[in-house]
Amino acid sequence: MNLDEFESIKRWKAALGKRKGGMSETTWGEYTWGFQQFLNWLKMDPDEIISERIKDMTSTDFIVRGRFEDLCDKFYKEYPRKKTTASWILRVVQSFFKHNRSRLETSIPTPEPVRKNDIIPTNEQIQRMVQNENARNAAIIMVFAETGLPPDTLINLKYGDIMEEFENGTIPMKINAYRNKVKRDFVIFLCDDGVYYLRRHLIGKNLGKDDLIFQIGEDGVLDMIKKAGARIGICEPTGISGFRSYTLGRKRVQTILESVRIKIDEGPYKVDGTIPVNWVDLLLCHKPRGSQADAYSRPPEHILRSCYAQAMSQLRVF
Repeated sequence: MNLDEFESIKRWKAALGKRKGGMSETTWGEYTWGFQQFLNWLKMDPDEIISERIKDMTSTDFIVRGRFEDLCDKFYKEYPRKKTTASWILRVVQSFFKHNRSRLETSIPTPEPVRKNDIIPTNEQIQRMVQNENARNAAIIMVFAETGLPPDTLINLKYGDIMEEFENGTIPMKINAYRNKVKRDFVIFLCDDGVYYLRRHLIGKNLGKDDLIFQIGEDGVLDMIKKAGARIGICEPTGISGFRSYTLGRKRVQTILESVRIKIDEGPYKVDGTIPVNWVDLLLCHKPRGSQADAYSRPPEHILRSCYAQAMSQLRVF
């Protein structure tokens, strides 16, 4: 069954694409996988489900009106794998009904998930990953590990986003980035060893400022990182473990930035200790946290550069 052929699926996908931050192809693939599990169990196609639901909603019999809510409850009880997966699938199903104007009136059970501890790779492990990869993949791993960029931001980096400081040899090198999820521009920096691997990747490419630095999709990046981790033994070949692109990048960088001690004394910006959490959030393009999230406490770019520069000894992989 090709889901993209059904009108109800087209409406659903279009509605999700209009949400703040949009929807990546990776997330859409996860949604359609989950929804397919429900379809296989129900033995109905998507348009048939919506047609039946709309018919049920006009009934005067409350049992008929609640037929699909009861089917969701039955699916949850009968799903043969983890209940956390069943719960997530039903959230996907709810989204499908909602965006086809036939909202379900049901509450979804939320079992306590069993989580594996996140694995932040050591410098030695990242070095082994880098040394096993080609120039492009090695550069991607280094940029992940030293910037914490989200995958969808990294794959959309253009040469113009780094050109000035890359060509001038400025260290740490500024990267002008854009995070689609929050619709915001931000700056992050890259250590000298990261710049070295980026330069090695770009040798001979003669990119224009509007050319993408990495010719790879988001799924390709995530799959490459999973396989790179598996090759050095910190990730199962299936990718099921506490190691993933998030722990290689954002988790690693955030952990370092929040623990390193710095000194800054410039006008109203005075720090003698750890970097304020909202400054870390600005570097990672997170929503600023805590009482320090007020606009007046947000430092200019050169202060953020100083924070990153003072953390470079721990952020560097090599």
